[in-house]
Amino acid sequence: MGGTERRAIKMNKKIVGILVMTLLIATAIPIVGIENLGAELDQYSTEDSWGHDGTIIPGYGWAQSFIPTMKKLSRVEIKINKGGDPGMLSFAIRKILIDVDLVSENLANPEVPTGTNWLVFDCNDLRVTPGDTYYIVLNAERGFMDDYYQWRGTSTNPYDRGTAWIYNILIDTWEERDIDFCFKTYGIKGLSKSKNINHPFMQFLENNPHLFPLLRQILGL
Repeated sequence: MGGTERRAIKMNKKIVGILVMTLLIATAIPIVGIENLGAELDQYSTEDSWGHDGTIIPGYGWAQSFIPTMKKLSRVEIKINKGGDPGMLSFAIRKILIDVDLVSENLANPEVPTGTNWLVFDCNDLRVTPGDTYYIVLNAERGFMDDYYQWRGTSTNPYDRGTAWIYNILIDTWEERDIDFCFKTYGIKGLSKSKNINHPFMQFLENNPHLFPLLRQILGL
């Protein structure tokens, strides 16, 4: 058998080995979601006792300020009551109310269930500064009367690390209100030293060190 054939056989063995290892890892690693990466409930206000209509009117932005205690903002949940056909709902996180969005997401009308529900918005592990104020901002494409989104909340102001804000289009400014909207923020306490530290493959190998010799053998290292 020539050297070329031996190298070809060795290469084929490596390819087969890598495929086997890939299948092994794929079957062993669960689907990784936000919960699996260590996201924890951080800030919240869940009291829902509106005595009046909290409709999000187009042109009038609604916001809730909060102060995170964790270094990454993983996701935000908002309690929304939907009725009729109000159009698209826009979500954003801002550091300053009149500044650009740090992260944003739009939900089309069919993506928002009718009635009162908690909506989940992914913040992609946004890096934030614990102790600083941030804003959850909602806008509606259209809505009023029978077609509406209502951001549920309370007039008792139970959340002491922030408050509600409403953008008044008539005077072109944000106005602070002594109320709180219903929200929950989920965060991650620490920042990774490496961008890939939370990759499922790396986590799997870290949790299964006995596979390193097998992997070395398969790769011929």
